[in-house]
Amino acid sequence: MFMRGNTILISLTVINILLFTYIFRSVKKEELDLQRTMIDKSREFDLRENNDQVRKSQGSWKEIKAGEVKQSVKRDLPLSTENIGVEQPPVETLNPPYTGPTPIILHTYMRSGSSFVGDLLNAAEGTFYTYEPVHTLQFTIRRLEPIRYLNRPAKMFNNFLDVAIPTVKDMITCQFSKLPFPYFEDGFFSLSTNASVFTQCNDKHRLITDTKKAYKCAEELAKECSKHSTFVTKIIRLPLYSLKELMEQLPNLKIIHLLRDPRPTMLSQIMTGNVKNKYLRANVTKYCNRVYDDVVMAEDFNRMFPGRLLRVHYEDIVKEPFEITRKMYEFAGIAFTRKASDTISKLTGSTEKQKSSDATASAWRQRVNMDFIRAVDTCCSQLYTKVGFQDMLSESDIRDVSKSLRGPPPPYDDFRLA
Repeated sequence: MFMRGNTILISLTVINILLFTYIFRSVKKEELDLQRTMIDKSREFDLRENNDQVRKSQGSWKEIKAGEVKQSVKRDLPLSTENIGVEQPPVETLNPPYTGPTPIILHTYMRSGSSFVGDLLNAAEGTFYTYEPVHTLQFTIRRLEPIRYLNRPAKMFNNFLDVAIPTVKDMITCQFSKLPFPYFEDGFFSLSTNASVFTQCNDKHRLITDTKKAYKCAEELAKECSKHSTFVTKIIRLPLYSLKELMEQLPNLKIIHLLRDPRPTMLSQIMTGNVKNKYLRANVTKYCNRVYDDVVMAEDFNRMFPGRLLRVHYEDIVKEPFEITRKMYEFAGIAFTRKASDTISKLTGSTEKQKSSDATASAWRQRVNMDFIRAVDTCCSQLYTKVGFQDMLSESDIRDVSKSLRGPPPPYDDFRLA
């Protein structure tokens, strides 16, 4: 009797479950059918409304200007090289075109003989010369200080190149009133041509306390600058690639790329306290990698801007000062005059007929030790291969000044990045 009761109870339970399932499925089916009906009606309404809008706009669409249609099409096109025929934005150039002194940038590195070479270029008549124009800017950025300007509000920069490149551009085009305070307040500014024009106007003060007065003084300096035929500036703090923008914007801008053997360069940086011996390998590696990148970029520049970049070596200038200086002048479009010849004689102690001795430039070879030579040779091997610098395998090699430190580069291209 007990078992029969349980069986009946189980049967009723199963029947209830089946009945509930049937009712649930029926209700769910009705809901889905209702949703489909509403969606179909909504789609039908949207289609009808869209057709009405198309018919209304057909007449006005014909009135749109052709230029506006082209602009709309361009905006909707994806930014891809597959869009053949889509015009690319033109390279920005000065408007109106720059007509002032021909700008020449002496691009080089710390302790590379740049001051000497800068003096050779400054010896030319009609040359306006500036010395290390972005020197103080670099340290201002590092101190996280705002950059103050003569013609606009101060601005914070977190990237040195963001302020350095516009500064160089305004400077080499004689737009001194656009330059930041640090340019004028830098002690190196006094080494620039006609710097006294600004200083005398600014009550003989280097620091700027009266912005309006300093602006007028900068305008006076700009007038003096525009009277020159050539503008030369020496820069050691910018990577070569950062000057591509200026090369595009100023079609008459030229670059003289000065190189020096890394061994005397790094030795000089150690002697001046810029490099510590315990960090020698790290500093040498960083330096040679930077020069290597610039040499590769210079090759690209020669393809992109033919005839607008000249590489010279400090060692060649010391040995042949008149010949190489003439070569630089010819490249820059500068006349080689008697004044230039006399200045070279004073700087080198030689004449065009009597060559100077390069004993001073080679003196470092008598005091350097082989551990230093091996460190530099090892860290700079890629640069050596690219440019043609020679390893010094023994102490006798480095002491023998008749043994050249540079030979021809290999007759094959560089495959480091292949």
